[in-house]
Amino acid sequence: MNSIFSMKIRTAKEDVWLIILSAYAMNLLAFGVYLPLILIIPSAFYLLKGKFTRLFFLNVFVLLSFSLVYVLILHLNSNVTLGFKIMYLFYPTTLFLLGHMLIGNDVDYKKVFKMIFVMIISFAFFAALSFLNTFLIYGNYDNSMIALKGRYVVSIWDNSLVTATGLNTYLSLSLSLLGLVFLNSNKIEKASLIKISSVCLFIMCIYISFVAGNRTSIVLAIVSFIIVILFSDKLNTKKIRSIITVVFLLAFSKIAFAANWFDLQTKLQSSNLYLRFKEVSLMEDPRIEVWKNSLKEILKNPIDTREISLDLNFAHNMWLDVGIVGGVMPLILLSVFTIISLFIMITFLKSNHPVMLKGMILGLFTAFYLQFFVEPIFQGWFTFFNVFCFIVGILLRVNHNNKNKVKPILEQIPD
Repeated sequence: MNSIFSMKIRTAKEDVWLIILSAYAMNLLAFGVYLPLILIIPSAFYLLKGKFTRLFFLNVFVLLSFSLVYVLILHLNSNVTLGFKIMYLFYPTTLFLLGHMLIGNDVDYKKVFKMIFVMIISFAFFAALSFLNTFLIYGNYDNSMIALKGRYVVSIWDNSLVTATGLNTYLSLSLSLLGLVFLNSNKIEKASLIKISSVCLFIMCIYISFVAGNRTSIVLAIVSFIIVILFSDKLNTKKIRSIITVVFLLAFSKIAFAANWFDLQTKLQSSNLYLRFKEVSLMEDPRIEVWKNSLKEILKNPIDTREISLDLNFAHNMWLDVGIVGGVMPLILLSVFTIISLFIMITFLKSNHPVMLKGMILGLFTAFYLQFFVEPIFQGWFTFFNVFCFIVGILLRVNHNNKNKVKPILEQIPD
């Protein structure tokens, strides 16, 4: 009886954590963004009471150092509000610690899939509801583009405007999931449900991307799919069959487009996406020139960033935008953290984990880093970076559990 009661308590605690994480990811009622404030204290207790590896402390040190330096320079050089300063200071480390803490001794990967999918679904949920809200207000997306004088969606929570590039950050994680369908799902409980959910999320998000004319979304979906298929597992019969299937589908799509079956060619050529690809090629994107100028400006003004001026409002690159606002020191610290995160991911991929889980992580990291390269994450979509920190914390804990096969060292974990 006591064991059943204890199990129910643990399940209830886990459900509460999932609700909090979901509310934060989708910024529920436009107040979800403040929820990590109540998580700072439990995360701090976890840090003070636990026993950790050097790599764990290195991540915490780099993240905290980055946040402290970045906020200090923001305070000196810009008019950022106190609320944003608190978020920049505490959120990245708090989410990293939460990811590490909540997974616990998850030997069957149930919590890993559950925690990560909650974030993915919450992002997609907000994007889909806001997209639907825009349709309800303006009738269709073309009307909204005329009325709003640009590519925006109207937030479901407070009717604020979300740019199409911002919308893409909410869609990107779901767009990285398609490759899971073709991967080995041994050792994964409810693998069929995960694959069906991945397909549904992908279809919904690729449709929204198509209507909104998000070129980055299409590139991300293709690149992440290729990377997941090629690098999640060694070459085997199943992978060869998957590659043949994809090639066949591409060939069939080419024929269907050329023959204009179901008016496919006509509809595509009149879409926002097609027109955006025709307007400017990816290699002629003005962001590339801005990246060059941004790097020059940062090197010219490594500390006093008030002297920096750009042709665009942002560099549209997470690292460079941080450098433009905070100077060279935060840029270096953020680069160190993201490089360490890559090594954590590579260690995870080399370890003995289910192929399907490796594919999901590989796809998500592809989505994260592609978005980091092309969007001003800290200036507009800070939650996206914090979710990345959360997943890095999860991976570090899973790597630790894998290394200590019998039982991880950490004991102060809420189940």
